[in-house]
Amino acid sequence: IAVALIVSLLNCFYGFSKMIRSGDDTRKKALTIQTMTSIAFLGMCIWACFTAFYRTGEVTVPAVSAILMAVFFVLLGIMMGIFVGSYTLGKSRKPAIALPAIIASLITLFMYIGEMILLSGHLYRFGSGILFDRLGILVLAPIDLLVILASGGITVLICAAINRQKPVAK
Repeated sequence: IAVALIVSLLNCFYGFSKMIRSGDDTRKKALTIQTMTSIAFLGMCIWACFTAFYRTGEVTVPAVSAILMAVFFVLLGIMMGIFVGSYTLGKSRKPAIALPAIIASLITLFMYIGEMILLSGHLYRFGSGILFDRLGILVLAPIDLLVILASGGITVLICAAINRQKPVAK
């Protein structure tokens, strides 16, 4: 998490400084959104450090903890998806939109895998019932898959928006 956050913030600083020096503002939207997601994620990290998102030590967590953890996971994925998207800006549709979305979903999945390793093969549960119970032999529950897909889906929307090119007037 720390490496992802540091790389993202350094890319923002470097990207803006390069943009100021060169006068080329083609990555301005992407860098602005990346800066916002990086700062929001940094805030979530600080909040998590001080509160552990109000977890009680049980595997099944309270609703507020579940919501905060889901936002944390999604925001991590989006932050890294936008990071990749800032480099694929202006490319064809697949690299410019699909690649960042895939990266966002993979990073979120890796976060789940890390949690599973730390919890000895378990994941925090957001509740009980069909939406929250594990899927057969998988550790993931349907809600976990929705969080992973939300990360990629939101990244698709953001990357599609920042890749809309206005025609250059000649």
